[in-house]
Amino acid sequence: MKISQRIHAFSIPLAALTLAACGGSGSSDALPVGSNASAPAPQSCAIIDQSNYRIKSRVLLDEPCYLLKTGLLISEGGALSVSPGTRLIFESGEGIVIYDGGSLTAVGTEQSPITLLGAAPSPGFWSGLSVHSNSPYNRLEHVIIQDAGGSSATNAALFVDTGARLAANHLTLKNSETFGFSFHAQADLEQFDNVTSTGNGTSGFMPSNLLHKLTPGSTFSGNTNDYIVSDLRTTASLPIPDAVTWHNPGVPIEYESIFITGALTLSPGMVLRARSNGLFQVSSPRGSLTAIGTPDAPIIFTATDPSPGYWQGLSFSTRSTSNQLQHSIVEYGGDRFGSGNITVSPLGAASVTDSIIRHSRHWGMYVERYGELQHGGNAFEGNAAGTVRLPES
Repeated sequence: MKISQRIHAFSIPLAALTLAACGGSGSSDALPVGSNASAPAPQSCAIIDQSNYRIKSRVLLDEPCYLLKTGLLISEGGALSVSPGTRLIFESGEGIVIYDGGSLTAVGTEQSPITLLGAAPSPGFWSGLSVHSNSPYNRLEHVIIQDAGGSSATNAALFVDTGARLAANHLTLKNSETFGFSFHAQADLEQFDNVTSTGNGTSGFMPSNLLHKLTPGSTFSGNTNDYIVSDLRTTASLPIPDAVTWHNPGVPIEYESIFITGALTLSPGMVLRARSNGLFQVSSPRGSLTAIGTPDAPIIFTATDPSPGYWQGLSFSTRSTSNQLQHSIVEYGGDRFGSGNITVSPLGAASVTDSIIRHSRHWGMYVERYGELQHGGNAFEGNAAGTVRLPES
């Protein structure tokens, strides 16, 4: 292959190229691209083969295909752009990491998406995309990421760390060994629309303070584990922002403990599934929960194991008039004496109507002294201690 060179701050040709910053002629990033008869890549693919290649200037990948025998590290103001229709093929264990103000702008089109995939179509074949920078230019649009999730450090095809920023639209994540996506609680997720996560180990991981970023139009089914993991006791979490809605993602939200400190509305059909000893608590002076389903699409609060008392239950510790459950199902809670599937604390108030309360280890609904409960039209089944325990009972 003929070696060619062109000095342009946003271009990489098929052959070897040295990039100089615009207006400069001094030091530059040298991206080693060349031919290799033994490389398992199509003839049309350029080959990137320098170990731990660092991008510290503006670079454009605009050829149809690149085989990456090395990981790409984007840092110190480096800006990588990828043209529509480009395919980046990664060797085993490689990936892209964005650090220290670096950025990745990969904007394809519906007709010409950008694809990041493994050299072999195996789950976890390459590590994936890991974002640690807060650049406003971190953007994925009409991008497909597949065969990734092979890094034990991130456990996802797409990982966004604390303080890192990303906007994603029309993103497909598939064939990941682990999560399709994973976000730190302090990630700055500007957009996460029209996302498909399928064929992965698990749909994704998203802390509760970011769950409102799951908007209608996304699909998270077709995975080995069809659920989105949220707050765990071993992971960081932040307060729920004020006045947000969690849209139904079409798969359960699985969690250990979620604390609602803002005004939260749940969409009909949502399923929230607690792990062992889990708790869903409405707390702080501004916390409220509005869970109004429909007869055909109830909101379900349940457990990962359908056993009475497997989780603590739903707890109200605020007196907001927005604490309302209607056409909801609450089941398998009440794990401790003096509790129920729904517990109203001395500082709490709630309205529960037209709902199903069942299979509590203790009470269906338990109201502590000074707590307030309005209820009617509910159905009760299999609650060991009884249906409703009011303070005067």
